[in-house]
Amino acid sequence: HTADPLTVPSLATVSACVFFVAVVLLCLLGTITEMWRTCNTEKKYVGVSRFQQLVDAFCVRRNVRRLLDMTCAQGDVHALHGVRALNAMALLLSHKQMALLFLPFINRTQVAQLIGRSWSMVGRAASLYTDSFILLSGLLTALSLLRELSKRNRINLADFVLNRLIRLTPSLAALVVFCTFVLPSLGSGPLWGLLVTKYATLCQQHWWRNLLFIHNYYPFDQMCLTHSHQVAIDMQLYLAAPLLVYPLWWRPRLGLSILLGVAVWSSVLRYSVVLSEQLSTVVYFGIPISQLFRTAQKTYILPSHRATVYCLGVVLGYLIHHHHSFPLSRMTAAVGWVVGISCGLLAVFAPYHMSWQGYVYNAQEAALYNMLAPLSWSIFVGWVIFASHYGCAGWFGQVLTWRG
Repeated sequence: HTADPLTVPSLATVSACVFFVAVVLLCLLGTITEMWRTCNTEKKYVGVSRFQQLVDAFCVRRNVRRLLDMTCAQGDVHALHGVRALNAMALLLSHKQMALLFLPFINRTQVAQLIGRSWSMVGRAASLYTDSFILLSGLLTALSLLRELSKRNRINLADFVLNRLIRLTPSLAALVVFCTFVLPSLGSGPLWGLLVTKYATLCQQHWWRNLLFIHNYYPFDQMCLTHSHQVAIDMQLYLAAPLLVYPLWWRPRLGLSILLGVAVWSSVLRYSVVLSEQLSTVVYFGIPISQLFRTAQKTYILPSHRATVYCLGVVLGYLIHHHHSFPLSRMTAAVGWVVGISCGLLAVFAPYHMSWQGYVYNAQEAALYNMLAPLSWSIFVGWVIFASHYGCAGWFGQVLTWRG
């Protein structure tokens, strides 16, 4: 590989750099002015203009304090933070494991033999870890809507949608701009064009799909920022949440029936599509890249195929909302843990033979796994949250709720 020739930055790249420099300057200005007022007056916002308050919103010191604030709000489900952290680490490690196979190295045979063992299912079943985030989203959205319904007997749909758009769109737009116009200029190398420049070009063409949160309905290999598909899935399920939560609040039996119907429908979709299209959500030994892309496009990134997990999250949110305490006997809690852990282990290791060298793809097997594994994994994660929230998780619950 030879060094890439120097090129003159485009107007779009220069504009993007100016934008991010302006944000950095705003952060510096906000930090300096906030520190100056702190040193000169005890009342920070007396006589402060709205413009100054806007500048203060960029104060690094204040934002860091808020990010690191361990204070829990009343009604917070403390275990969610630990579950989110553990799943984020598992997802990162599993993706790193898969990405390793695309890098050039001399001992490829030895590496293939090493990862062709049953333990590698921890990384090969990585799709399960994203199911955890969908379950958490369903739980939190249900809690928020049920609390609003309990207070006002209605859902303010305008605020419901606007709040989510304000929270997600600016940061997503900034990410698209950075990865499209700035990141390609920050490096080079034999794989840079494949991993960075290619997707920057796609973002120049299809950025609007991301900002409308519909990019998961387009081909996976033609998607701007493929890793942001989860944001689109979450947004679409979020918009459908009132249709699931309101009946649950109004007529619990009707609501549960609707949730059960949606969950079953979603499970049937996952099974039928994998069976008919020859897909696999498990990264089995020797899986073609084309099959991974088709799996992502036809099942993994579609909200209709992920709705089972979301519905379980809604049910869990309903239980937590209506039960401030849920006493369980030691025997009941023990049985719950045995069932929960068994479901988690089955979800990850049931298809352990798919990691072996010489595995021959079986569509029926892959379809059954895609139908049942998300349900099994969600039972495990849901039980962990439930048991931790109601004090039946022992030391593990303390780890999940540890504030540092």
